[in-house]
Amino acid sequence: MPLLKCINAAEAGRFFELAGSGVIGREPSNTFCLDQETVSRRHAEVLVSDAGVEVRDLGSANGTYVNGRRIDGRAHLLSHGDQIFVGAMLFEYREQGDNEDDDTLDRPMIGRGSRSITVAAGSILDQQMALARSAQRRLVMNDPVAVAGYKIAHHFEPAAGVGGDFAIQHSLPDGRLLLVLGDVCGKGLPASIYMAYVCGILAGLDPELPPTRLMQALNAVLFEVLEPGMFVTAQALCLDPEGHRVDVISAGHHAPLLVAANGKASQLSFDTGLALGVTRDITLGGTQLEIKEREILILSSDGLDEAVGDNGDYLGIHRCVEAANNAASALDVVRRLSRLVEGHIGKAEASDDLTLLAIEREGSA
Repeated sequence: MPLLKCINAAEAGRFFELAGSGVIGREPSNTFCLDQETVSRRHAEVLVSDAGVEVRDLGSANGTYVNGRRIDGRAHLLSHGDQIFVGAMLFEYREQGDNEDDDTLDRPMIGRGSRSITVAAGSILDQQMALARSAQRRLVMNDPVAVAGYKIAHHFEPAAGVGGDFAIQHSLPDGRLLLVLGDVCGKGLPASIYMAYVCGILAGLDPELPPTRLMQALNAVLFEVLEPGMFVTAQALCLDPEGHRVDVISAGHHAPLLVAANGKASQLSFDTGLALGVTRDITLGGTQLEIKEREILILSSDGLDEAVGDNGDYLGIHRCVEAANNAASALDVVRRLSRLVEGHIGKAEASDDLTLLAIEREGSA
């Protein structure tokens, strides 16, 4: 059963079992009553459902914070280890299983990727696979760079330990941020070899090239070396945090999702161009947009909408859009989409790698 554990003040060590939804606040009638002066009478609401545990602020005077960020009336999906301030009271959210005690709760956050293949120690191949997984994670972006006025969250999860998805970032001298997300067709070791090659090419190109020229240069190399039938889809995104403008250049990669300031999610519509490595003279697509306050732009690999469930059905972009509706933040939408994929796949083997990259423009104080 999920828990909220108070880790400061006079209530330190006290647990709230989250068996159902309820209100946190000073009123004695609340499901979770906190007799503390910094807590409002009806401070926040905990929402418990099959999809997980969410929290939203109820217009409290001193605010509700998740991992240092103040949240509002939108529900924010919690994950194991989240730190939650209710007024001045600090809680830790824990996803405790039925057969676990308090000392066995150090599980990784789903936003970092919790599914992976199990590797039995001892064989040379297993050791090589473990090394390959470590090497791949060093090639792709780890922690997103800090950009004033923006929050960036991402999730990287190969289907078979290693895979063909990649995401890299470059902070440019003029303050802009270049992000390149891509997907080598296939999965497993063959895709990961080409993925490493693509990352090597990108590392050798000038990141200050306009995104269109960057993709053209990458295509010129890949066209000469890819095996017949192989291809790479990719998107280059250049964010200007001062003008809040985003240039998106696409090479056969599906269009991003956008969560508007009012919480409504949709998929952008533009010509996405041709995949890299297919033709010498590539046709690229793209768009330009301004990110408004509290909007969230979400790039992903096709392991999102093309995730295959137990019965062989695709997840589909419409369900992804529904899951992104009313997302509270970049991290929140990444968690919601990764959990959506995990729930859809169920006990089946993941059919493709999954990469998610969310960029949120923060609102004015």
